[in-house]
Formats: sequence, C-alpha cells, structure tokens
Amino acid sequence: MPAVVAFEEKPNPIGRVFLHALMLWAGVGCLVWMILLLVFGSSATKTAAPGEILPDVRRAHELFAQRCVPCHGSTGHGDGPASANLNPKPRQFANATWQASISDDQIESTIRLGGAAMGKSSLMPPNPDLERDPALLAGLRVVVREFRR
Repeated sequence: MPAVVAFEEKPNPIGRVFLHALMLWAGVGCLVWMILLLVFGSSATKTAAPGEILPDVRRAHELFAQRCVPCHGSTGHGDGPASANLNPKPRQFANATWQASISDDQIESTIRLGGAAMGKSSLMPPNPDLERDPALLAGLRVVVREFRR
C-alpha cells in the first residue's frame, strides 16, 4: 500500500483579499440593481387606469431644465439666471405654504396657459404645445411638486 502524503495548506493572503473584494463588488452591484428596480421598476410597469394619465417625469425633467430653470432655478427657489431681471420674481416651488395652497390642476393650467391667463404674472409664458402631450404636462406638475421636500 502506498504511503499517503499530507500537504499542509499555506494561506494565500492575496487570493483571500481578491475573493473578498470580488464578493463585495458583487454584493454592491446587486444592491444597486435592487435599488434601481425599486425606484424605476414600479413606474415602468405601472399601467394607467381608464382615464388616468401617467406622468412622463423623465421627459418632464428635461423640459423643465430647458424652459423653467432659467427663471425658477434648478432648486425651485425662483433664483434662475434670468430671475434677477424679473419683476415680480418667479414662483418659489420650494415654498411649503405655496405648495399646500395650490391644486395639481392649478399647476398644470398655469404651465399650459401661462401666468396672465391665470391672474398671475404675464412674464410666465404659456406652453400651448403641452395640450397635445398630457403625460408631459402631468410630468411637469410632478417635477414642481418634487420641490416641496
């Protein structure tokens, strides 16, 4: 019978560090993926009830950056680059009192019709093109509401 030779295993610190780093990387990747699914997955799979319009928030953020940020600012404080020359100053969407005092329909109407049509500043221009895109208009309302946080 041949003799059994036992080998003593030597710890490999580089391999162990590499394995731990790989496990950490995979775990963080899975966590990020789960967070993305929670944040974006529910809106992507949501279906509209009959007569309900699902807001297109992604496109609304892009449009807000183009049309609204110059006056209302990127943080909703009415401090955009064009606001310095405006009188009256643009609405501060971050104002909690204002947010509580206005309905979603009023926000959408002001965006679509402009300030003058709503008894507000005539410096707020109308956006008649949004009549044909109610999902984008609803998305802009959501963007305005996001500033109340």
